[in-house]
Formats: sequence, structure tokens, C-alpha cells
Amino acid sequence: MLKHKVLLVEDEPNFASVVKRMIEYDNFEVVHSLNGRDAMQVVSENMPHIVISDVCMPIMNGYQFYEAFKGLPCAANVPFLFLTSLSTQEELRRGMSLGADEYLPKSISRSDLLSIMYAQLNRKKEIENEVDTLIDKHFNELKVNMLEHDEIISTSHHFTATLRSLNELINQLDQSHFDKNNKRLLEMVKTVVSKLDIILEGYDSDLKNKT
Repeated sequence: MLKHKVLLVEDEPNFASVVKRMIEYDNFEVVHSLNGRDAMQVVSENMPHIVISDVCMPIMNGYQFYEAFKGLPCAANVPFLFLTSLSTQEELRRGMSLGADEYLPKSISRSDLLSIMYAQLNRKKEIENEVDTLIDKHFNELKVNMLEHDEIISTSHHFTATLRSLNELINQLDQSHFDKNNKRLLEMVKTVVSKLDIILEGYDSDLKNKT
């Protein structure tokens, strides 16, 4: 069975060893980094399935690491859990306002931690399946439209139909239960489609001028 890759970011080696023992015998492969900067180097080479991070760390703290990590497009749907001794309501609000999936105390039990990790990974899989289903649906519709025409799709009309289908897909994704990190990735898709719209408008304008 394929193991889930966990990135554990923790500057206290003893506590990191405790967490590793808690989870690595339960189908998790743990990679440990001492701070956010080292963790960013790890993810540049091997993206984890889930991240567990402390907050108070030298060089790059947990909040700074979260923002750097979630700035990576491929990290948009990776669950991110803060595991920290900071437990005030202010710190909790700060962590959750950034978009973290969970903000947990270091005193959490093994069973509770594993339960939360599996819940987050299952949610990640559900979202990925939902996106795959929507994409397959719309691209299959595009394929049917292409087969209905005898010539290669090369006119602005057909490009417009393609963009219309992409926009419909975006609207459906926008109304789904994505968290704010997946919304960030969705905004990138919207930007690409908007740029294609601008290019198409220029193409149509050129055609009208020539005629």
C-alpha cells in the first residue's frame, strides 16, 4: 500500500520524534524539517500529501511558511495543520484566518491526530474527484462538438464555444465547497480564460476590419 507523505516542520527534535512515532506506523511516511526555510527546500523536490507545522520556529516561522507554501500552485489542495503550544483565541483566529485546515494543540492524542489527518486526506480526495468529474464532463462535451463538425475548429465561433464551456466549468467549480486555498487556484484559471477572451476579441476585430 502506498504511504501518505507527511512533512513535519518542527524545531524541537524531541517533540518531532514523538510525533513521528505517533503516526509513522499508520501508513504515513514522515519527513522532518527544523524550520520553514528548510521545509520549502523539501517541497521543491518532493511535494507531501499533508503538512504538519509548528508556529514558533527560527528563520521562518509557521505562519511565514504557510504563506510561502500555499503560494505554490501545486500546494493549493494539500492539507495544512498547525500543531503548536500556542493556544490563545487570538493565535487560533490568526492561524485559521490564514486558511489553515486545522489549528491543534501539541497535547493532542494520537487517535485524535490520526483521525483528523485521515479526514483531511479524504476531503482532499473528494475535491480532486469532484474536479476530475466536472473536467471530464465538459471536455467530453467539447469532444462531441468537435466531432459534429467536418472541419478543424479554427474559427472564432468555435473558439467562443470552447471558452463558453470553460466559463461554465469555472462557474460550477466556484459554487462548489472549495476552501480558500483551492479558490486561489481557481482564480488562476479565471485569469487564463480572461486573457483568452481578450485575445479572441482582438481576433474578431481583425476579421471585421479585413472584411
